[in-house]
Amino acid sequence: MNLHAYLSSDGAMSAVDLAGAVNCNPDQIRHWRHGYEGRRPGPEYCAAIEKATQGAVTCEALRPDLTWHRVPDKTWPGRRGRPLHDVTAQVAQ
Repeated sequence: MNLHAYLSSDGAMSAVDLAGAVNCNPDQIRHWRHGYEGRRPGPEYCAAIEKATQGAVTCEALRPDLTWHRVPDKTWPGRRGRPLHDVTAQVAQ
């Protein structure tokens, strides 16, 4: 699920609540939600958003342009494993 779909869904936290949970300005959440001027969250915010949304919005959905790996972690929401951004992966052009 992408960020817009999550924030539009019943029972989802508000943009202000999500911003508080990931320690950013609510305007950043709104920009990421709508892709304002191509803005997307950095990898550290992707993981924070995934955790705050209990796995409803994944890092892969937020930033499909980045290479993600999962480390086993039974405490991580969604039980998919903790996300790690692979900084050594070559970005597809």
